[in-house]
Amino acid sequence: MNLSALTETGPRCVHFASVAQVAAFLEHPRDLAVFHLRGAELRSEAELLAGLAHAMAFPPWFAYSLDALEGCLRDLAWHPACGYLLIVWDAETGAPGVLRRLREAWQRCAPFWHSPDGSDVWSPPRPTPFHLVLVGQEERVFPPSEGGT
Repeated sequence: MNLSALTETGPRCVHFASVAQVAAFLEHPRDLAVFHLRGAELRSEAELLAGLAHAMAFPPWFAYSLDALEGCLRDLAWHPACGYLLIVWDAETGAPGVLRRLREAWQRCAPFWHSPDGSDVWSPPRPTPFHLVLVGQEERVFPPSEGGT
């Protein structure tokens, strides 16, 4: 995969890549806020929410629910940046159902960043890159029996 797309906006916001691809991308300075999680630490919804709250420095009012997660993903005002990138290292070791919930939440929030309409006080002023990279092979992260894409 060509990870240069991570500096752009668009409808595709979830990507699969190898360790080498992500490492090469991270060698060059970008104006993206980059957050990191480890797949092995994503075995339950509670671990997902706690891991994201820590990695992305969610505010103290974060309520540790999927609704609150989407609220925080849509409003990253406490961490201003030209774009946002969440990398899940060793995604193949995470629970597929948990990673599926993360993917779905990310996909629901991405249009807010990619196509801001100005109707919300929290809307970004311009299209902003907002990407999730799962390090691993898609068919191993989301086996067909576990809701693969």
